[in-house]
Amino acid sequence: MPAVNQPPDPFAGLDGWARSVERRETRALSSGRRRRRWGRRLIVLVVIGAAVGISWGARGDLTQWRPDAAAYPTQSPPAGAQATTTPAGRAKRPFEGTPAESYAEGERGIVDPPLVAVAGFSDQQVTDAIGAVRRAMVAGRLDPRMIVQRDPSAYLGLLAPRAREQIEPWFATKSAANLATRVADGSSLAQYPPRVRGTFSYLGGTTEHGVPYIELTTNYVWVYPWANDAGVFLAHDEVKWRVYDPGRVAPADRGLWVSEARSYLFGEIDCGRSDGLVGLRRAADVTGGVQPGDEKQYYDPNRSLELEQGC
Repeated sequence: MPAVNQPPDPFAGLDGWARSVERRETRALSSGRRRRRWGRRLIVLVVIGAAVGISWGARGDLTQWRPDAAAYPTQSPPAGAQATTTPAGRAKRPFEGTPAESYAEGERGIVDPPLVAVAGFSDQQVTDAIGAVRRAMVAGRLDPRMIVQRDPSAYLGLLAPRAREQIEPWFATKSAANLATRVADGSSLAQYPPRVRGTFSYLGGTTEHGVPYIELTTNYVWVYPWANDAGVFLAHDEVKWRVYDPGRVAPADRGLWVSEARSYLFGEIDCGRSDGLVGLRRAADVTGGVQPGDEKQYYDPNRSLELEQGC
């Protein structure tokens, strides 16, 4: 977090989508029978703590995962102005038969919250903060440069300079999976945009040193189709972003910060990976960890991100 100023192509078939992450697929649904595809491999990623590198005394730390006591716990929406994704139209393969069939395509699933006053910020500054978070979500979860090429430069370029220095090392670890989707070599995505559903909210606050900030919370499910009708996988993340009053922080601290991030992955995924990349489930893997009929809960943005099991 910022200092206070003193004074105060293994991925064949993705080219069409790469040209436009919002491209709407117009192909009619096949009239043939389709199998209901549910992922049953669940991997839990660590929770990343807030206050990364804050210079007025706090230190960043890594919070370990705490298991749930009950099945399918939900979470309360944060306070502040909020917008929620609305259902899309008719189902499109390969999402047919999963909850994602009604989710919006790509960036259409990100709905900006309404503009409300935030103390210490102009309406334009609030609008700019919302736009910065939207661009970061697109860069992390929808841009083929990140997903296919595993190139985080566009994403990192959207952060405050000093925030960038602290987040960049995440991309050498599994921590980056809390912010971005990166597909491993040897796995291919189908030529369909990801499906997206979630909520986007924000409110104002003040640090212990009296610096105003906007805290923006995004809670989204991102569903991706594997090539060759191999099923789907999803990432469910909740990220808290902050923008500080630019007149009260150093130049290198002006812009977008990630203050907290956590997530899980679910679906036809390789549970043996520990590098933050997503690979297709290997044929030799034994399916487990989720009981039949429980799969829907992991598609729900309101589901708690604290899980009692993983693989």
